[in-house]
Parts: sequence; C-alpha cells; structure tokens
Amino acid sequence: MASLVGTQVWFPDQASVWAEGIVVDCDENEAVVRRASGKTFTVSVTQVLRQNSPESRRQPNLTSLQFLHEPAVMDVLQTRYRDGDIYTLCGRTLIAVNPYQDIAGLYDDKALQQFMVENAKVEPHVFGMASGAFRAITERRVSQSILISGESGAGKTETAKLVMRYFAMAGAGNETVTLVERRLLESNPLLEAFGNAPTLRNDNSSRFGKYTQIQFCPCSKRPGALRVHGARVQTYLLEKVRLTLARSHHHEGNFHIFHQSCAAYCRWQDHNLGTPLPKNLQGFGSSSEFALLGNVEISPAQVSQEAAQFDRTLQAMKAVGIDEAEIVTVFRVLAALLRLRNIVFVAP
Repeated sequence: MASLVGTQVWFPDQASVWAEGIVVDCDENEAVVRRASGKTFTVSVTQVLRQNSPESRRQPNLTSLQFLHEPAVMDVLQTRYRDGDIYTLCGRTLIAVNPYQDIAGLYDDKALQQFMVENAKVEPHVFGMASGAFRAITERRVSQSILISGESGAGKTETAKLVMRYFAMAGAGNETVTLVERRLLESNPLLEAFGNAPTLRNDNSSRFGKYTQIQFCPCSKRPGALRVHGARVQTYLLEKVRLTLARSHHHEGNFHIFHQSCAAYCRWQDHNLGTPLPKNLQGFGSSSEFALLGNVEISPAQVSQEAAQFDRTLQAMKAVGIDEAEIVTVFRVLAALLRLRNIVFVAP
C-alpha cells in the first residue's frame, strides 16, 4: 500500500460526509491522511478513495471520470451546482439538483431552440433528454420512455412539464401550436390543482403517481416530421387521506384546488359584493371556516396568489374541453367535501 503515500484521497468525515486529504503514511490496514488544515486522521485503507484530477471536477458526464465512486460523484455535482450548472449526465441518465431559484435563460424559448438543432453541442439539460427521445421517435419510429424519479422536492413535477413543453414545441416547429398541443400543456396546471398539495418539504408536492402517454402522428405539411396527436394521463396512488384528515402542521396543506377556491371566494367577497356569486364559487367560504383546511386564515397576499392560480386552473379546465356545466358540478362537489368535513359526530 506504499503506493498510496502522497496520493490525494477522499475519506469519511462525520461533519461533511467525505473530506479531502493527502496520504502521508499507510500500511496494509490503515492510512494516515492529512487535511489542508494540517490535522491528521487514521482510517482504514478500505475507506480511502482516490481523487480525480482537479480539471475533472466540472465533467458534464460522470462516466468520463477516472475514479467513479460516491465522493467523486458528489464532488462533481457540488462543483457544477456552485457554477450554476444543475444538470449532469451519468451515461444516458440525467441527474438534476434542484436550485430552488429561477436561473435566467435556462428554460426560455432560445434555450429550447438550441436542442432542436441536430448534433448541437450543448451542456446536459432536460431538453437534451427530451430531444433524444423525440429524435428516436421521429427517425426510427420507435416508442420511447422517460422515467422521472426523485425524492419530494427534487423537481419531478417541473421536469415533467418541461419535457411535455419540448415535445409540443419541437413538433410544432415554426408552425402554430395546435389545439391538442395546447391542451397537453394546459393539462399540467389542472393536474397540479387537483393532485398536488403543500407539504413540509415542498410547496407543490405531487400526492399521486402519474404515467403520461403521448401519441405522435406524421405532419402533413412537413414530410418525415411528427406532431403531437393525442395524450393520455393515468394517475395512481392518489393520497385520498387528505380528504378525511384535518391539517396536522402549519406547513401541511390540502390539495391546491381547495385553497384556490376559498381564495377566489374571498377575492369576490372583498371586491365584488355588488355582483352575484359565480356558480363555481357557491358553497365556498374563507379557509378559516373549514376543518379540512385547518381553520387557518390566510394573508391578503396569499389570497391574491391563490386566487390567481384559481383563474389559471379554470382556464386550464376550459382549454382541455370541460364545459361550463361540468365545471360548476366539479366545484359543487369540492364545496360539499369541505362542508362534510365540518360535520362533527357526537356519541349519545
């Protein structure tokens, strides 16, 4: 093991999980590692992992690393994240680290257009994954699957929206987006309103699994090109328990649609008392009136924000083809659910 002496390595550390150091002495069982601070540590040689060269720390693809192990992966991801590069490839797998902030130009139309150019040399990006799938469908006429996974708050919902946006825009090319493509894009706020909720770790957490199937058909105006022809969304494991349990924590909320509807009611109450209550708001009230929402009063700023989301949800319902009568029926059911949870049963 003398060959390790003088080698830059990673070794386990309680505070930072992995720490950097240089091996100053070792035998068959243990190695003495000195950190930059001068402090030395004695660790098992099985826990000492070689570092990659400094220039490898910004590698866009982890498979290019000479030494591929946990600290090397974490180091590359952290280095790129600090530089504003939240995407890194590992072979054909794209790793995304949620920045929890907007990054200017990362998802605008100009960025999307770059990935529509064949053989373009671009950094790892969710549009790149969508582009690869779209090209395989277009050129080989072979169905493709994209699996989006991660823990709560990792960015799965936003990533799925970006993939669908790419399919719609890439299929349209320079032409106007069709009704089907527009409905595909508008389906996202609708699914979020009825299936997402605020949780301790995520303000927009999907409380269900989703399988989205997108169908393509040949474009009559552009030979060889494909456009979105239809889509089917299958949901599963919806967290229905939120309809029976009261709010357990001030950061936990119910499905967005309940909060949006109550906020829209409060907005009407504050500004439109002279006009009849819209049919789709009948039966609602302030969130403080409902046990299902924790009987919590929300601030004027939250009312404005949630009411704006309510308008967007209504627009999405109309865009996907739900008529006015069905919309009213849906909201009557929602109001009934809120009222039913207020009923208290007392034993005789």
